[in-house]
Amino acid sequence: MSSAEVVANVIEAFKQRGFEFVGKTDAGWFKLHGCLTPSGTDKGCPCEVQLDPTFFDLPRVRLLEIPPKLPAAVPHLGADGGLCYLAKGTVVLDIYDPVGQSLACLQRAAIVFGQILKGEMIEDLAKSSSPTGTAGFASWTCKARIWGDRTA
Repeated sequence: MSSAEVVANVIEAFKQRGFEFVGKTDAGWFKLHGCLTPSGTDKGCPCEVQLDPTFFDLPRVRLLEIPPKLPAAVPHLGADGGLCYLAKGTVVLDIYDPVGQSLACLQRAAIVFGQILKGEMIEDLAKSSSPTGTAGFASWTCKARIWGDRTA
């Protein structure tokens, strides 16, 4: 199967979950928009998923709207909405199953987001944080949201 067919299959799998392809990043990653919906909830949060075209790196997940009910400082959620759902280097992606692996990452992101909404601390992710409060997850920097007004 060609790489174009693989990418088309992954994008189609995301489409079946309500996501739509919206373009590419400057670095060539595929961008999709949809809703990140934790299990047990009926409403999702608009998000962007970025997929590495080689499927070697974890998908990046960013909330496009941060729920207003969340406190100003939220573990595992960056000020820009970047969601830290897995520590880079703690999992090995199966490049021969990009559809399954990408969807598994989306599912993990939904689980972590659900725990954030419930105010639960995720122990394994907490251990990954450095003393400065930042940790590299999914190639984006994870920071506690402690910066000023969320509407800016």
